[in-house]
Order: sequence, then structure tokens, then C-alpha cells
Amino acid sequence: MAIPTAIDATDRDPWTTATSVESRALGKRMGVEVFLPPVSTDARAATPIAFLFHGRGADETQWFEGHGGDGVGLDRLAHNLIVDGAIQPLVIVSAAIDNSYGLDSSPASDGYDHGEYEHYILDELIPTIEERYVDGSPSRRLIGGLSMGGETALRLAYQHAGLFERVAVASPALWVSSPPAERRWIYDPENDPLQLARTVERLPPTWLGYGADDFDWIQAGTAELAKRLTARGQPNEALIVPGGHDVGTWRGLARPLLLALVRSGG
Repeated sequence: MAIPTAIDATDRDPWTTATSVESRALGKRMGVEVFLPPVSTDARAATPIAFLFHGRGADETQWFEGHGGDGVGLDRLAHNLIVDGAIQPLVIVSAAIDNSYGLDSSPASDGYDHGEYEHYILDELIPTIEERYVDGSPSRRLIGGLSMGGETALRLAYQHAGLFERVAVASPALWVSSPPAERRWIYDPENDPLQLARTVERLPPTWLGYGADDFDWIQAGTAELAKRLTARGQPNEALIVPGGHDVGTWRGLARPLLLALVRSGG
């Protein structure tokens, strides 16, 4: 195996490949990008795996290269941190969830994508990717997302206790007050991370980040989630960086988000 070398910020990451997962639940193939560092076959099963979800209007490329270089670049960042010895090798999976919020939902004409998206994530995406890349049984399973995908990651981590060791999100789409009418189907109490933060007995360690000029409702929702987690003694930390609801902010959050995900313990 060749000695890994650092890559420039303008390079496409050589450890990232595009693939797809056939979904019976959704009746179509779903795009996935996988960051897969070179490790020995024996070490593969001990490699952590992180599942990341994109924002509304984006796709599986957003966390990595994006389109024409407009992505977050998390794969390049992870590549160089691994080469420098700052983090252990891990598999990062950036998966398309359309504009669905990762929920199982009935058909509707409201600008969102509907179908069995949670079924797809839990019963098709995760087992298929883990079987392909970490011999079916990762040492640690992590989850994260940004904006819409941040809300998805929080909900899945909170609803499915023990499935994910840690959750880290940027600019999660959380509403303290009632959301707009067209989004209310997303935030009923059994799905709303802010409500789950009050009711689920034991939550995974949670890392939250957002921009100082992000949307007011996202700033308020994220701050309220941190407050509720702290009040219950649930491990969490929050980071505010300069920027709004945009890729520049998420690039600024990428390194601390990744370090928070790979950290062991509470």
C-alpha cells in the first residue's frame, strides 16, 4: 500500500468514490459518495463509519466536492487529518436523501420529497454500505448533517437509541416556535429533536454548530436544543462561527464537527 500524502485544497480527493444503493423502499437507486482511506483488510472491521446528510436542495456531493467545487470539502479535510495522524482512519458516507428530511411520509405536492426515506436509511443504506466497506460490523457508527440533514441526523440519533455513538450537526433546521404550515408535517412531537431532547432517556453526545448570522430560527432552535440537553445533563457542546446559512460557514465548522464525531467517550 502506498504511503498516503496530503492533498491540496483544490485537488479532488483520491479516496472518495461515487456509488449508489438500490432502494426497494423508494423504488429507485440513491446516490452515495464514500470517503474510504486505504487501510489493510484486517483493519477494515475496526474502522469507524460516519453517515452524513445534506441540506435541502443539495445532494450527496454537498459534504465533499459538491458541483464545481461548491461543496464543504470534508473528504479533503479528513484525508489530511489522517495523513497528519490527527485522527484515525474512518469511512465517511455522504448519502442523498432528496428533499425528504429523512422521514417516512405520504405523497403530497408541497415542494418536498415523500416516501419511505427513513426505511431506506435504516434498513437499506446503512446495512448495504457497511457490508461493502466495513465488513458489515463497524467498530463505531456516527451520524451528522447540515441544515435539513442536520435535523435528520439529530432525529435518527435520538429516536434510535444505541444505533449511533455520536451526532454532530451544522445549522440544523430546528424550530422553537411553530414552523411554517408547509413544514408542520416534519415536526410533530414524535419526530422533533427539540421534543425528543426532553423525553428520550439517554441521548448520544451531541455537537452543534452554526453561524453568527445564520437564519434567526436556526440560531434560536440550535441554542434551545443545547439548553435542553444541558438542563438534563446530556453531553453536548455548541460552537458559533462567523457566517450565515451558507457553505462558507459550513466549511468553517467542518474541522471541529469532524473532530467531535471521531472523539471517543462522552
